[in-house]
Amino acid sequence: MNGPIRIDLDGILRILHTGITRADMFMGIGMNAAEHDPPISHVLVPDTFHHITLVKEDLAPDEAKHVAEEYAKWTQASGLRELLETFSVYLLEVYWVLDLIAQTEGMTQRPPSARFEKLGISDQIKALNEILPIPEDHRRVLRQLNQARNCYAHRRGVVGGNDIDSETGVFRLEWVALDVVAVFPDGTSIDGKDLKGVFFPKGGKITVRLAVHGRKFAFGEELVLSKQELKEICLSIYLIGGAVWESLRNYCVDKGLLKYPPEPPGITGTL
Repeated sequence: MNGPIRIDLDGILRILHTGITRADMFMGIGMNAAEHDPPISHVLVPDTFHHITLVKEDLAPDEAKHVAEEYAKWTQASGLRELLETFSVYLLEVYWVLDLIAQTEGMTQRPPSARFEKLGISDQIKALNEILPIPEDHRRVLRQLNQARNCYAHRRGVVGGNDIDSETGVFRLEWVALDVVAVFPDGTSIDGKDLKGVFFPKGGKITVRLAVHGRKFAFGEELVLSKQELKEICLSIYLIGGAVWESLRNYCVDKGLLKYPPEPPGITGTL
């Protein structure tokens, strides 16, 4: 391979940011719309259009409530799919860089980028982990999120036998989260979610730490998540993706390809 090669690491990271932003915002719109009172109209086009009737225009209160609940579930499934499909595209771009580096060094990378694109996200993570070490807790989170996506796609969000762990008898869905804890001078502490309106007349310390949050679902139970949990899952993908990006950056530095390596992504107020 002749000529210089330009690798835009920031451009690769933007793929991740864009996908997370879309999923976060669109789930927000959808979940809030599902809770709106009075209910937002469900009519796509008035039935007078071509005189075709597909759905009832006037719903009874219990019917409208049911439609809103189902729409919230549909929004969750769509948002999770957006997150994971974007993450898969992001991983492909990361792997493409590794494949390109391997070619310049006369190495044979397996699987090549063309094959990597066709892999499921679990196999993509497995292949990538052979080159860029990915922590086991991150790989586990991605496998479980992918299994949740499969549950939505193939079982309408109802936990089935394929989702259940043979040892525990349940499906556990986990994600990486940030826990905020405030500690007062006397040693007492308060959780971050209860900090609104709290004052620290004698000072104190606020700490942020990584934690693993999760839910357990039994066989036959619907996989329904809260808005807070969905927000944390978006953040989880951001944190895991950022760690992958930093590993890629360090790999390029080790290969002597980056003279002034970009800084790793930081945590900001928005995604």
